[in-house]
Amino acid sequence: MSQVAHDRLLLGRAAVLSPSEAGRLLPVERVKAKAWLEEMGLVRILCGKEVVIWGDVLDALRAVGGEIRLASPKGPPEGLRLAALD
Repeated sequence: MSQVAHDRLLLGRAAVLSPSEAGRLLPVERVKAKAWLEEMGLVRILCGKEVVIWGDVLDALRAVGGEIRLASPKGPPEGLRLAALD
C-alpha cells in the first residue's frame, strides 16, 4: 500500500487540510484535484487560510456519482451540506 493510500485511510471525516494536502490525497494530478475542490466550493477560508474539510470531499465525491470532470457546475451538488466551521 502506498503512503498516500495509507494516509487517506487514516484520515477522519473531520480532518481539516490545506487544499494542497487534500489534492495530494485524491487519485488525480494535484493541480486538477485542487481545481476540482475549488469548483465544487469545497475550499473555505478560516482566519485568512484556505482549508478543506475531508468529509466534505468524500460527500461531494459520493453525491456527484459517475465520472467527475473539471467542467462540473460551480458549487457543491444539490443537496450536499457542507460541514460547519464553528
